[in-house]
Amino acid sequence: RHSRVRGERYDAFIDRFVAVATAVFPHAMIHWEDFGASNAHRIIARYRDDACTFNDDVQGTAAVVGAAALAAVRSQGGRLRDQRVVIHGAGTAGVGVADLLLGMMVAEGATPEEARERFWGLGSRGLLTDDLGAALRPFQRPYARAASETDGWRLDRPGRIGLADVVRNVRPTLLIGTSGQPGTFTEEVVREMAAHVERPVIMPLSNPTALIEAHPLDLLVWTGGRALIATGSPFEPVPY
Repeated sequence: RHSRVRGERYDAFIDRFVAVATAVFPHAMIHWEDFGASNAHRIIARYRDDACTFNDDVQGTAAVVGAAALAAVRSQGGRLRDQRVVIHGAGTAGVGVADLLLGMMVAEGATPEEARERFWGLGSRGLLTDDLGAALRPFQRPYARAASETDGWRLDRPGRIGLADVVRNVRPTLLIGTSGQPGTFTEEVVREMAAHVERPVIMPLSNPTALIEAHPLDLLVWTGGRALIATGSPFEPVPY
């Protein structure tokens, strides 16, 4: 037994593995699964142009969320590029979702800068803002909002911009949960969202079900049946 290998030794091992695996199996796909936030995105970036690689936590999650978001928006005759997207849990999976949705918005005609302005991500310290410094991981930085944007916001807890604050001030049309924090899509948050959006799109994706941000039945009740919902775990059919 020994402590986890990190730093240069870790990177050297990954590099050696990719070199050998692609030499022995040149047509194989390398599937990165359950890599931590500090490694997942940078490993994809490092090898994506040299080998067929895929990370299910980042890219698989993004693919199914992108499909659900597109279906929800098109069902209303809208465009993805016009949505306001709040991602509660802007970690490995959450930023993967944001990256793909941003690319889909660009495909609809938005510039990357215009598309990036449609996202608000929340991490363990609340809203990602550019004054968080070292607390921001490299893959989160493109989604950090200017701290000055929130100067006029009324906050439930001064000094920390939480989910309720973001929903109240941003009025999102898409609310995505990849936080692993059960019950964080509270009745207050959901009713506030639904007060400003005709068909709120809400995706509590954390799994297993014990970690889900809200139960689908509650979301339907709190929105008067107007919410379009996708979950990250299977649920029994919900009559309403």
